[in-house]
Amino acid sequence: MGWPKNEDGTVDWEFVFTDPETGFIPTIEDAKTIAALESCATVVIESLFNREGDEEYRQAYNGALNHIFLSLNGDENMETIRARLVTMLHSIKENRITRALEYKKSMEQNPEAEDRRMSPDEPLAAIDVLVE
Repeated sequence: MGWPKNEDGTVDWEFVFTDPETGFIPTIEDAKTIAALESCATVVIESLFNREGDEEYRQAYNGALNHIFLSLNGDENMETIRARLVTMLHSIKENRITRALEYKKSMEQNPEAEDRRMSPDEPLAAIDVLVE
């Protein structure tokens, strides 16, 4: 997937998560049914953690999604589910923005360094919020 970029070449995570038309958070906020929420959340996780080596993170986040949807099954809990998903996405967004800034800073300090990918998010940071 070609993520939108900032001028410095890092991914524009703010846009990815919050753009009113294509952002992950508005997509979750606009879902009309439990099934749509589950489908959207699954697509978001698969999109964010699609690199080789992300399997552990996909599994952790998909496990959190399963927990949310199974423990809060029913239309009466739709807003609780939505709120937990939005909280999780905000946590992932902030983590990715912080990591992008750290990466940019490290590249400025050592421009000769090998261009490397940053490691995936730490899954338990956001997941703990979801399963309480």
